[in-house]
Amino acid sequence: MGIIVVGPRASAFLPSKMNKNGTANLTTSYAPVQGWTADTGSYPGSTVSSPDALVVQNTGASVKITVSATWSVGIGSTVVSLNITVNGGIVATIDSATASSGTTSTNWTGAVAQGDLIRMEAKAASAFQPSISAGFVQVV
Repeated sequence: MGIIVVGPRASAFLPSKMNKNGTANLTTSYAPVQGWTADTGSYPGSTVSSPDALVVQNTGASVKITVSATWSVGIGSTVVSLNITVNGGIVATIDSATASSGTTSTNWTGAVAQGDLIRMEAKAASAFQPSISAGFVQVV
């Protein structure tokens, strides 16, 4: 007769999301985009560490982090660059095409731990009043 050993069940990864709230002005240097609201309706348990970080709910070995920003510039055109950071370390970067407005997105897949802080950093190539008016950061 065989022996069956049953261990604790691995818990499922709990996705989280935060949505841009208000407008964030950009400079020519990378800085965390501020002004977010946790999307607890679609992603229960989501929390924002004010004013700029999505808090990971639990550990995941291979999760996908996505950031997206809708932006515009007051005069002329520019390139908007985004970073995804995990606990302050850059894990992904993207540059938009040169334009007067657009939506720029990127993602990264990797391991995260409970309590990790996910941020979107952004900058613009010009200082002609660029801003982000909408967007999101999610980990699924």
